[in-house]
Formats: sequence, structure tokens, C-alpha cells
Amino acid sequence: MSKELIKVLDVLERHEIPAIPYKGPTLAVMAYGSLALRRFGDLDILIPERELFRTRELLTSQGYELNRGSAETSYIENNYDYLFTNHDGRVHLEIHWAFTRKHWPFPIDLNRLWRRVEPVQLDGKTVSSFHPEDLLLILCVHGAKHYWERMGWICDIAELARVNKKIDWKRVTEQAVELRSNRPLLLGLDLARKLLGAGLPEEVLQKINADPAIKSISAHVRDCLFPRDKGPIMTLKKDFSHIRLRESWRDRVIMFLYIIRGYLRQRIKPNTKDEAALRLPGSLYWAYYLIRPIRLIKECVMNPVRSVRK
Repeated sequence: MSKELIKVLDVLERHEIPAIPYKGPTLAVMAYGSLALRRFGDLDILIPERELFRTRELLTSQGYELNRGSAETSYIENNYDYLFTNHDGRVHLEIHWAFTRKHWPFPIDLNRLWRRVEPVQLDGKTVSSFHPEDLLLILCVHGAKHYWERMGWICDIAELARVNKKIDWKRVTEQAVELRSNRPLLLGLDLARKLLGAGLPEEVLQKINADPAIKSISAHVRDCLFPRDKGPIMTLKKDFSHIRLRESWRDRVIMFLYIIRGYLRQRIKPNTKDEAALRLPGSLYWAYYLIRPIRLIKECVMNPVRSVRK
């Protein structure tokens, strides 16, 4: 995978497309000192949004296949990455033009990130990656976005903080506030401290202890990592915590509406049962949105009748 990453970076470099690899092999080297000490299942590369279509054409010419999304403007406006797979299906490549969707505001200045990149030695080649201070914040936002569902993501935070002794913590925390991501940063650091013993400076500990939401959300994340119950209550608590992670009321409202939209789409979107109830050609797929409520009402009426008969 490291050789495949270098191959892709070489292709982009030859066509003068700026690219920054992060997570995956580069994070393994930066935080752990060895590719063998961190598992990764895909490759992540950040490029400028203006280079999206050219990058897609280049990767397609190299035998990569676009797994989801398309060139449609609507996809790009509502997402932040393309997922590619190489010809034998063994390498998954994510091309990012942002780090979050619009419902999770993270207005980081990508131009500034590019100005602060640092060299990393990867398999005998020098590649560019994010400055450790920027990467720390990016990883905390990524973990919070996915509600720290993997212990390895917390380990990344702990190791990155351990090996970079010269982190300017004042700058990191100030930048997090500026980017409306203070709680995601403090949550990631608190989890790294409580679960893996990461050492944090007193100024950061004071900020963590000053926010009671961090303590309760951190406890809930730990419960989710080692769950006794995976029922709907746990899911509701997770959604509520996602809202609490946002600091401004505006961002909380945006997150709330996004969660509600997700629940509604889950209930409204047709599934295989709707398709089995009535076979329709692809051109009439929209009709399943009308069939679904009728099928559900029928099930609600018929199931009690069947129970009485039994």
C-alpha cells in the first residue's frame, strides 16, 4: 500500500497537482516510527477542490475505479471525498477536498495547511504531510465525527502527542476555538489521557476540566467502545452527544437537523421489501416512495390480525 501511495503521488506530482497524504502510511511513520506498528485499510490524500475532475481522470487512466459519487456537482457539494479502488480491488484510495460535510463546520484554511507541510520519509521517498499540530486537530475532528468508534484512532492521538515534544499547545487550542472545534480537540485528548495515559500539559488539562460536557461525553464514548447494550438508547445518546460536541447554538441546530434528516430518510427510503412488494422498472423507481407507506400501513394492520388468529 505504501508503494501504491508513492505511485499515486508521483502521478499527481508529474501533472502538478498538489497532494498531501495523511493517516495511513504517513501517520504510521510520523506517530509510531514504523509502517509495521499501525494498521490501515485505505490511503487518504488531500487535494485542492479545483483539481477534482483532473485527478479523477488521471486515476481512471491508472486503472482506478470510482466506487461512489460521480462528476455531478450535487455530489461534490454534499460530500468531501471520492473513494477509488485499484484494478485488483486490494487498494482503496480516498481523495479528499475537505475533511467534513457541511453539517459539521470545520472551516480550516487549506492554503495555510499547504504552507506548513513537513517532509516525511516513506519507503525511501520524501513525501509531504501535515504539520503535527495541524494533524492533531484534524485527527481529533475525524474521531469526533465518527464518535471514536475505533480504539486505534485514540491511540493515534496519544502517540502523536507523545513523539512531538515541541507541540505549541496554546496555538493548537486557539486554532481549535477559531475553527469551532474546541470540544472535538479536548475530547480526543481526554480520551487519549484516560484510556492510554497520554501526558498532557497543565494548560490543556485545565481546559478539559473547565468544560463539564467533555467529562460526560468522554464517559459515554468509553461506554460505546466497550458496550453492554447496542440498542436504540445507545444510538440516541450518541446522536445527543454529537449535538453537544458543537459549541455554538447555530452549529447545534445544524447538527440536530442533519440527524433528524437521517432518521427521516431511513424511514422513508424504499428498501428490498418495498421492491419485492411490486416489481417496477428503473424508470419508475420514484413510485416506491408512494408504495412504501402503503406497505407499512398494511403490515401494521395485518400483523395484529395474524396475532389474533394465532
